[in-house]
Amino acid sequence: MTFELIFIALMNALVFWSGTLLTRLAPRTTAFGYRVSEDFDRRAVFRPFTRALELAAVAAFILTLALDIGAGALLGLLALPLTLFLWFHGRSKVRPQEFHGEPTGSVTDDAENLIEVPPVSLLGYWLGLLVIAVTAAYVAARWANIPERFATHFSGNWEPDAWSDKSVLGVFGLTFLNFGLLVLMAGSVLPFLKLKIYARTDPSEAGKKATGAVISAAATALGWFTCALVVCLSLMQLSIVLPAWQSAGTLALIGTLAASIGGTIGMIAYIMVKADKARGGLRPQFNYRDDDQFYKGGMFYNNPNDPARVVDKRDGLGVDFNYAHAPGKIFAVAVVVLLVAPLLLLFL
Repeated sequence: MTFELIFIALMNALVFWSGTLLTRLAPRTTAFGYRVSEDFDRRAVFRPFTRALELAAVAAFILTLALDIGAGALLGLLALPLTLFLWFHGRSKVRPQEFHGEPTGSVTDDAENLIEVPPVSLLGYWLGLLVIAVTAAYVAARWANIPERFATHFSGNWEPDAWSDKSVLGVFGLTFLNFGLLVLMAGSVLPFLKLKIYARTDPSEAGKKATGAVISAAATALGWFTCALVVCLSLMQLSIVLPAWQSAGTLALIGTLAASIGGTIGMIAYIMVKADKARGGLRPQFNYRDDDQFYKGGMFYNNPNDPARVVDKRDGLGVDFNYAHAPGKIFAVAVVVLLVAPLLLLFL
């Protein structure tokens, strides 16, 4: 049993468990995509969904440890179809309810439903970039100390089983990876700080404040999460290319594992705390009707008559697209491609 296999097992368990956030973080006005009344018992319909995914997470962890690394890595791909199956099964247990009033999204450029995002700390991103630059400069300054051939991968017994020749790509490969990771993480959340985001699921003050807090907290936490990963991967780079740093390899590997698992859990906890704090004593708006016909599968907002491009999530906290417009369609295609691409590798 190797660190790699344990890491994959933990990640698989986390992926399966993450589906429970659809209900744990759902606005209090909805259940499986349907708007519900204030006296609706959401816990009763959510309990089977969350328990099934928690059991699946435990099973995925145990099964991954019993498989080889390749099969274990593919096991995580089953999380999405299982979550969707359980979601629609739970959705079938909820009876749609009738509400009076104007449906959400029926007005144009409604400034009163605009979500304000609190200030975001970008320090984590800047520190991550600084770590990448300092590490690259340090390695470049000690180019003469780098062996002409060095190990890039180790077996479960810490014996080298892959090698690379001394070259710019071989030496600075992790530098490029770190920079790409930083750009990807920043690019996935920072644009939403500049876009207009409209409340469609919960237009109450409590709902708008919670969504704004989640966006701000997610952007801030993701920066620190990325910074932690960059530090660990930079330390790994030093341990690989410089003999004097070789003993730091174990610390880098354990740090990467801790940052990946613990950092993800920490981010979720931080976001939940910020959302609850933003709600404060404010009550959600249960008596406001938002027509279920605008939501595909109770998840995806699709209203061509609404000019809003970005809206609050129907279930879970944060933002999503109006999939009736081009940005949402492009995003949906990109997600499908990313999900299908790993499966296509099985046939190559």
